[in-house]
Amino acid sequence: MDQLRFLDHAQHDGSAHGIPLAIRISGALDVNVLEAALRELMLRHAVDSQAEPVLPVHDLAAPPGDAREAELRRHIEAMSQETTAEQTQLLRAALLRGAEEDHVLVLAVHGAVAERGSRDALLDELRTHYEAEVSEAGALRSALEEALTAIWCEVLGVDEVALDDNFFLLGGHSLLATRIVLTIEELLGPKVSVRTLFENATVGTLAQRVGEAMTEADRVRLMSIFDETDTDTEDKRELTAQV
Repeated sequence: MDQLRFLDHAQHDGSAHGIPLAIRISGALDVNVLEAALRELMLRHAVDSQAEPVLPVHDLAAPPGDAREAELRRHIEAMSQETTAEQTQLLRAALLRGAEEDHVLVLAVHGAVAERGSRDALLDELRTHYEAEVSEAGALRSALEEALTAIWCEVLGVDEVALDDNFFLLGGHSLLATRIVLTIEELLGPKVSVRTLFENATVGTLAQRVGEAMTEADRVRLMSIFDETDTDTEDKRELTAQV
């Protein structure tokens, strides 16, 4: 979330509920991390965030220019109209995607935070949560890649595996794939199919799929293993194999 700024053209009807704020986000954006940051923000402000999804994503169909701006306004107005006067939540959110590095985050916020000072504070808080989630996600990804590397080395009988090494070029086949997915379930928690491994035949791509399948308890357990030791990669491989 490299750059964020409020779009001044967001309109509202003056009610205290559902006032839309449009925030343009330029640069690389991890949507899953942004959703996690929004969920954390909602929890902090006692907002019921159990309903799914917290952050629906809509792709803007119009090409850049006036047509896209008009489409953007329609989304903002529709979101405002969907929020009734009985709505008591601090905010609702949606993400409008124009391109890979061009997004607009629309927040329908309660009037209590619609003033410039309050909304800037809300944005600062969201940015803080996002940066914390990015850091946590990076640490989790690193730990998961190390754990999967250890599993591949053990099952494939090799000393080293790079993140982009192909499972099949390392001598992998269906029986070894079965051993790997069973070991992943035993040591890390999530169930991953052999087909998933075949379709994601490097540690780097498989880590993404395994991470998506992990529960919060799985993530906490994995991070506890790597947080409790300052040992090098070889020692971590041995530790992971003994879990």
